[in-house]
Amino acid sequence: MRTDHDLIQLLDDEPPTPSAVDVRGAIAAGRRRRAVHRAGWAGAAATALAVAAVVTVNGALFAPSPAPTEAAGPAAVPASCVVRDLTGVPSSVVRGADSTGRYLTGSTDPGAGAVLVHDGRSTSVELPGAGRSALTAVGADGTAVGWRFATDGDAEPVPFVYRQGRASALPGVAYGTPQGINDAGTIVGTSGGVPVRWPSATQDAVRLPVPPGTRQGSAIGIDADGTIVGSTDGKAFAWLPDGTTLELPRPEIGGVTATMTMASGIRNGWVVGSAHTTERPPAGDLVPSVVRSVTVLWNVRTGTMRVVEPVRAEPAAVSADGWLVGVGDDGGPVLVAGATTLPLPLPAGSMTMAGSTFTVSADGRSITGSIVDASAVRRSVRWQCR
Repeated sequence: MRTDHDLIQLLDDEPPTPSAVDVRGAIAAGRRRRAVHRAGWAGAAATALAVAAVVTVNGALFAPSPAPTEAAGPAAVPASCVVRDLTGVPSSVVRGADSTGRYLTGSTDPGAGAVLVHDGRSTSVELPGAGRSALTAVGADGTAVGWRFATDGDAEPVPFVYRQGRASALPGVAYGTPQGINDAGTIVGTSGGVPVRWPSATQDAVRLPVPPGTRQGSAIGIDADGTIVGSTDGKAFAWLPDGTTLELPRPEIGGVTATMTMASGIRNGWVVGSAHTTERPPAGDLVPSVVRSVTVLWNVRTGTMRVVEPVRAEPAAVSADGWLVGVGDDGGPVLVAGATTLPLPLPAGSMTMAGSTFTVSADGRSITGSIVDASAVRRSVRWQCR
């Protein structure tokens, strides 16, 4: 059985950044309160698949998506998947992958040193500094981005790009956490609680526009066409290539409009994320408690939104056809393609890591995630699906 400690341990791997609305902290706080945690998943399971209302945000129309009757995309849904350890990547955490799945980025565990994997071969990447480090995202040409603390006592890490065997600091900011890169070389991330975009690895970071009064924002992913997703004050947010900014609509959960939303990734217009209802924190606690949580799939090109069952609101990944990888109701990893739910097999005696960061290739056939094996050791695995 997964424990609250598993989730907190995973969240502690992330570099600390200033946050006025701490979505991950709220989720963790809710899970520490076990009674609330159990009620949350019961509520999520009862939520209808389709969102019942049409929502207009900043002039863009989001309508309910009907319950799917076939795969979300034109490709044939895989019939089975095989799980294997990532060769040459022991005790690691995978944080990102390119569109083909040939390149992977992450960090060692323990030790938190940056790692780049290409076709199964792992390379330890030395980023300048003395503290923890990680590579977080990578393009199809092997250009990777990540961060390293100058010392582990620093409040924020320094952002880096790694290409052709060399690491250099990303320009324009002293500190930051790059989280996404597309094949055109555009990079997105966060610096000082502000979402930023690097037009290229050699150009200064540019602040992304946010609604007036925003206290904190982040950018976590970028699509091939330049669409960026992230959050502003605990709400999932998108920056479109034409300059439009868009708060992604919040679904109803058990008849109550979600109070927090979070985007986890984007591909081909599909945005995967989560929505949560919260209650006020107990006296003396600054973090609200999550009551109910669901996984959400938005499409910024078609203007549709739906709650996806049976995927829990864990960090998830999405393919070019809108296939979702996440955690199912039984706690095991699943691939959800339209109306088809395919359980992903686990090695004997292992379980999915709470809060596991998944990656999926554009064609939905190559998937990675984190597990806890029978010896209580965290491992990274790959599923190959056919």
